[in-house]
Amino acid sequence: MNWGVVVLIATPVTRVLFAVLLFAAERDMTYVKITVVVLFLLLFSMLATPFIPLFNA
Repeated sequence: MNWGVVVLIATPVTRVLFAVLLFAAERDMTYVKITVVVLFLLLFSMLATPFIPLFNA
């Protein structure tokens, strides 16, 4: 895999993970929960896409 693609994929995941840590440090649990859901959706979409037959063209 090309390193440029890895960096492009890792950037939003890193940013959302960092946001979770910052919201947790501020003890803002509403935003922690929302951001964890966003992180889960990001990771799920990246990991589940290879198993969807439509995307394995």
